[in-house]
Amino acid sequence: MTTKDLSQLDIRLHRLDATESLHSHILWSLNKTTNNPVVREQIAEAVSSSAPWQVPVSALGIEGENQQQGDALAREGWVQLTQSVSREACDEINTYFESKTPIETHMSLDYYSIEDIFLAPHVLEVITDPNILEIIAIHLGVAPTIIDICSWRSPATSETVAGSQIPHRDREDFKFCKLFIYLNDVDHSGGPHAYLPRSHTLEGMTELCREGGLDQTSVSGFFAKDHRLSAETLLDKLGSKFHAISGKMGSMFIADTFGYHFGYHPISRPRFVIQAVYGQMVHGQRHARLKNTHPFPLPDLIKAHPLRAFACRLLGQY
Repeated sequence: MTTKDLSQLDIRLHRLDATESLHSHILWSLNKTTNNPVVREQIAEAVSSSAPWQVPVSALGIEGENQQQGDALAREGWVQLTQSVSREACDEINTYFESKTPIETHMSLDYYSIEDIFLAPHVLEVITDPNILEIIAIHLGVAPTIIDICSWRSPATSETVAGSQIPHRDREDFKFCKLFIYLNDVDHSGGPHAYLPRSHTLEGMTELCREGGLDQTSVSGFFAKDHRLSAETLLDKLGSKFHAISGKMGSMFIADTFGYHFGYHPISRPRFVIQAVYGQMVHGQRHARLKNTHPFPLPDLIKAHPLRAFACRLLGQY
């Protein structure tokens, strides 16, 4: 199956896994409680090879720079993208959100509604860029599905760090990654995202612990459920290996946030970020949030491109 053949998939299968079924709840519970990276990888492989809506990466014909960046993402857990969002487009996005009211404040972060993000200028076009989707497909092993989109502002503050500003792992799906878009300049004092390369796999975490003089018991501990409890030890022994990802307005990077990461709290200026989450499937607990976009039609640009349309199979009208 090639990219062109994606459109031949039965449309009824596109949202087959986006249900509130017992099966979906069981998988969500399993996803949130399974910490062993080898087991998670095995489940991801089973889902990608057996689900009728999945399109294997081998069918997409990816090559060149996209293949190289996808390989780097799979190996290191993150990759800085060579493409960026233009300043003009960023200005339009920023102007749009200035007229919107955040729906929630959590841990001092102001979050916008998924409807406002869905309707924002340029956002859907950027997060479904075919080059980005191909890079992510290399990591996931299948054509990507957008399973969430979110946006938040981090205020400049000197308060004690908390929540996502403490090193942790995410569990959005058994295999997933996130695209981050900086909507303003982010330097070392502007709250950059920090990522621990290779910490998304057992092999990588084992190597990191060996380099930090830690034993195999520490490796298991860093994959434990209460991962934030390990944050102090992690920063003490491996803090120098975290990579702080700064960037100009419009810069983008992808990260598998099952690997350890956190956000520095901004000191010099607020940080504004848009984030898209890509996985193999969607769990029922997220379905209600995704359904909020279903009253709105997808742009023709997306509907006309099979890979883009497939990535948005859980968003917007069909």
